[in-house]
Amino acid sequence: MINVMFWNAGVRNAESDEEKIYKIEKAIVEIIIKHDCDIVVLAEFDVPVERLCNELTKQNRFFREIMSVSNTTRVKVIARDFFTTNIIRDSRYYVIHDFEWTGIHFLLAAVHLPSKLHNNENQRIVGRHLIEDVVQSEKAVQHEKIFIIGDFNASPYEELMSSFEYMHAIYDAEIVHKKKKRTVCGDKRSLFYNPMWNMLGDNEMPKGSYYYDSASVKNLYWHIFDQVLMSADCIEAYRKNSLEIITDIGQMKLAGDDGVPDKKNYSDHLPVFFSFQEELL
Repeated sequence: MINVMFWNAGVRNAESDEEKIYKIEKAIVEIIIKHDCDIVVLAEFDVPVERLCNELTKQNRFFREIMSVSNTTRVKVIARDFFTTNIIRDSRYYVIHDFEWTGIHFLLAAVHLPSKLHNNENQRIVGRHLIEDVVQSEKAVQHEKIFIIGDFNASPYEELMSSFEYMHAIYDAEIVHKKKKRTVCGDKRSLFYNPMWNMLGDNEMPKGSYYYDSASVKNLYWHIFDQVLMSADCIEAYRKNSLEIITDIGQMKLAGDDGVPDKKNYSDHLPVFFSFQEELL
């Protein structure tokens, strides 16, 4: 089993004091230990990861940073040291790695896309570049086993996530697994499965991974910007019951009783966790 966690941790050098950074680092370590994480993707973590890796070494968990080429990449990836990795593509907003372990290969794209609060068009442009690089990465490694995880700054039902032009991700795993691709106006593109649709609504707590009380005309309050997508060839390996938006780790509460993230002490986003069985890839 391979366990993966993503968190937009909200550690910004200009805004986060040492006490808050320490709390968030401690929370990350505790999540890794409790959930036995193998791969961790972090956004808005503007401090070196050495302290994290050193602390994990003390717990007999040996992690290393999977470096990207670009110094401006908005995501960081750390992983267990038994993985062999290669960078296939990277940019300011995402990095795509090829992971190998015991003969099993898969791609992992770690993303933190632009916020639409500033410019919708920027988000769409980066979304197009991302999906184009996903296609090129699949050609480079000669397989289509890819997980895409991170902060998309869009919820599952928005155009960026569901449109044929962009992520082309839907909530029906059976359709994705069966069809794999769709053709529109003569152009064929892969479908992706987005299990985060299952986390929408108020039947479960929390009601999303990000809460924002907007003064705009349209205000949904709860959003799921933090998501995991997967290609058709990964669906059988994905463990449905593993998907979780994490609100607490032992005595540490990342959210209040209402599920709203505790952004004063931690982050305004909540971590997302999932697992897959590598032997089924």
